[in-house]
Amino acid sequence: MNPDLKKELDRIKESHPVSLHILESLLKSIFQQLEKDDSDGKFNQWKNSFPPHISSFRNSDGEPNKTPLSPVEIARKDSSNTIDWCKKAADQGCFAAWLFLAICYFDGELNTKRDDLNAVKWFEKCANHIIKTNEQETYQNKKIKNEQAIAQYYLADCYLKGRGVKQSYSEAVKWFEKCADYPFQDNKFGINFSYSSRQNVQKTAQYKLSECYFSGNGVDKNTATAIEWLTKSAEFGYGPAQYELAVCYFDGNGVEKSSNIEYKWLTRLSDNLKKHNLKKPALCELAIRHYSKSDYKEAFEYFKEINKQSSFSPLCSMLNVGKTKTEILALIGLGICYYHGHGVEKNDEKACKYFKESGGCGYLWSAYLTYLENKPAEEEIRPINIFDRKQHRNQKKKEINEYLYKVAANLFPPDNSYYFNDIDIINFVFSDEIICFLENQKSSPAYVILGFYYYKKDEEKSLDFFAEADKQDDIIASYELGLHYKKLRESDKAKEYFEKTGNNAIARKYKEIYGIDTCHQLAIMAKNEELEIKNEELEKLNAQLEEKNKHIEEALKKLRLL
Repeated sequence: MNPDLKKELDRIKESHPVSLHILESLLKSIFQQLEKDDSDGKFNQWKNSFPPHISSFRNSDGEPNKTPLSPVEIARKDSSNTIDWCKKAADQGCFAAWLFLAICYFDGELNTKRDDLNAVKWFEKCANHIIKTNEQETYQNKKIKNEQAIAQYYLADCYLKGRGVKQSYSEAVKWFEKCADYPFQDNKFGINFSYSSRQNVQKTAQYKLSECYFSGNGVDKNTATAIEWLTKSAEFGYGPAQYELAVCYFDGNGVEKSSNIEYKWLTRLSDNLKKHNLKKPALCELAIRHYSKSDYKEAFEYFKEINKQSSFSPLCSMLNVGKTKTEILALIGLGICYYHGHGVEKNDEKACKYFKESGGCGYLWSAYLTYLENKPAEEEIRPINIFDRKQHRNQKKKEINEYLYKVAANLFPPDNSYYFNDIDIINFVFSDEIICFLENQKSSPAYVILGFYYYKKDEEKSLDFFAEADKQDDIIASYELGLHYKKLRESDKAKEYFEKTGNNAIARKYKEIYGIDTCHQLAIMAKNEELEIKNEELEKLNAQLEEKNKHIEEALKKLRLL
């Protein structure tokens, strides 16, 4: 999956489905209930003990406007007493107080100590509460139904994760279904926080139910039912559900393959994520998936759409700055499609243009095209002057290496590299013909790129390529080898490589080929690694000295006894 898109969808899954504004709504209801039942006046006395806000504006009498504190502001100022009053309201049968206390215990809100057992107790009370229904639904009943769905979701989540109760997938499914399948209440009484929170928990519950039916956790595995819940969640606008549904239509998992429906859900997801600037990553995800399945026409159209949505100034295009990783990948995609004639008529000139415009890993393909352009020329055109032929070959080799150095610098460090976090992206950018081309180059930047390519695939092969590059004094290769030996606890070898990196990184030669920024970064990182190793060695020596001192003290004690 596109790393930017994955990060955002993971954030949505892990985020709280219930807005904290629900606490404000619940507190307001609790305070209203306590004011109504305040026969001895103690609650009002406590509530009015907090000084009001004094505004700089004045009323008709010329006195400053005074605004009483809201329930939430009072709760923040005096959380312990607020919880005590909420407990009193809960004892009097206030539904809002039950849910408020449950959420506070579950999340540790208002300085409340997290207490899963108490949270489950109050969630169960809310979830099992029988709401009396009249022919004409009241605002209060609607509000309680919305709040009950929230409690049901939380209770299901507790069973799913084993918080405060023994983990039980079947119980989790039961409560998720109650929350997700409850007839949705329209908001004819006006927008309120319980209504919007109810929407959030319902679509999240529907998504989690689809996961249970796909995996068979707590329920018989049933792809059709999973798709049904996934569709409901996606219709509600839940991003992860929209993405998963698009993938189902792409792979034909539980549904008939359909590019149109897949595009519909990816488009709705991209619109949903527009505020996070993730529309293009969603389309890029589609493009690479289609390309991997040899659906070249669709892939080309998606790459084209991303490029159409991107606007680069001539200066940005010339300097290869201001582009996101997704935009770079889309430009590489267009170049690959034009080069192979996939989904569009083959056009080497356009391919070359897009590769150069992309920068980053696009330079890898620029190097490859330069190599192909000049390979036949060397065989066919044989100048009489041997020096001219050699000069021509060296000039082209230098041009290829310049491209490759830019790619190597762009891929460093490999752990954070955008290109190595997704198998489809790796296979797309680093095709077999590119790997074969790099292996034939036998230059230090080519070896470094191959070292990165095999970094997660084959560690031994990766190290062999870095070792070959290090023989040509490549600073990135030296640094990577230093990290390897540091991991193996071979301190002397690691220090040797880090020292070599630091010394070469300040040389003018490397600043010209790798760029000043990369060289500075490498010099600092190598120095930090060296210091870390030295600190570890000092700690080890100190530990040994302490051990020797203990032995000496024990020996002295024995001598005194004698």
